Amino acid sequence: MNKPSEFHAVFDSTPQRDAFYRFLQVVFHLYPEAKFHHLIHEVCGRHDSDEAIYREVQQRLKEIKPFLSELTLALPALKKQKREMKRQTLQLLGETKQIHGYLEIGSTGRYISDLRKHTQVTGPLYLINDVAPSNAVGDIF
Repeated sequence: MNKPSEFHAVFDSTPQRDAFYRFLQVVFHLYPEAKFHHLIHEVCGRHDSDEAIYREVQQRLKEIKPFLSELTLALPALKKQKREMKRQTLQLLGETKQIHGYLEIGSTGRYISDLRKHTQVTGPLYLINDVAPSNAVGDIF
């Protein structure tokens, strides 16, 4: 029995496809959204399984990736994401202005520096990630 395709659940429905396009514009702004959206839609027309769709899209990203997109798209998206993570964290903390101990999962510590501007962080700092930090733009900033 084949598992239903998540890609097709989105791209075979005009309202869902339009909502995904808005997501690309507002949240996932790492590639030119119109080209990225079109690429996924085109690949969905050729494949039934999510794995096949994902693999072809991944292989073809270089076709739509602009020169220096790490600076023009990824950095602004990361800055926006960091602002939003800080906002949500501060909202959850409420009146709490001091944190003893900090754990960040899935990143190389990109959120703690901004959080430290608004709260006092004491105690141990733990960063858990399955990928070692690199000199990539996203890891540096």
